Amino acid sequence: MGSAMDKGTTRGYTLVELLVALAILALLMTTLYDGFRYAHGIQSRTVALSQNHYDVAHAQDFLRNLVGSANGGVKPLKGESDAIRFIAPLSRHGASDGLYEVALRLQESPAGGRLVMDWKKLTVANSEAADRAAGAGTVTIIDNVSDLTISYFGEGANAIWLSRWSSNEAPPQLVRIALSLSGGYPWPDLLVSPRATRDANCVFDPVSRSCRQ
Repeated sequence: MGSAMDKGTTRGYTLVELLVALAILALLMTTLYDGFRYAHGIQSRTVALSQNHYDVAHAQDFLRNLVGSANGGVKPLKGESDAIRFIAPLSRHGASDGLYEVALRLQESPAGGRLVMDWKKLTVANSEAADRAAGAGTVTIIDNVSDLTISYFGEGANAIWLSRWSSNEAPPQLVRIALSLSGGYPWPDLLVSPRATRDANCVFDPVSRSCRQ
């Protein structure tokens, strides 16, 4: 009789079994959370890289057109390793708005450095009142810049890269703009040839670092 009752008795879980089950559940939850956090980090990094790629491409396209259209006939291009000044046409709302005196430089700020362009419209009347009426300002080209290096490829077949350009005769054959971006994001060196003085016989050879005739 007692044996039959024992067979019908339902056996419950012991405390040890419950603790083991909870430990396994906690381990599974931790693994799932780590996996979710890793996936979220990958997604955030991908979004940041994608945004940076767009910012870099947009900035390089703007600089390529700006430096490429430098007008050395109005005022000679002048440059240092950390800044460059020249005359170039700018456009507003898709239409040309005349010639401007522009300068590219690195501007430090509490939030980090940024490449900026100072601009001032050229006026026929050389007066302070005319300059005020024409307007001037500063715009940001790209943020999160930790270092800026500008170099200039000289004239002739035996030209070399220079850290300064002060010639009144002609602009350099090539201008190279190198940036270091915060966070280790890539910035391919930008090479631009000012259209006003482009030598049709000069093809830059990155191996010899000179003109290939």
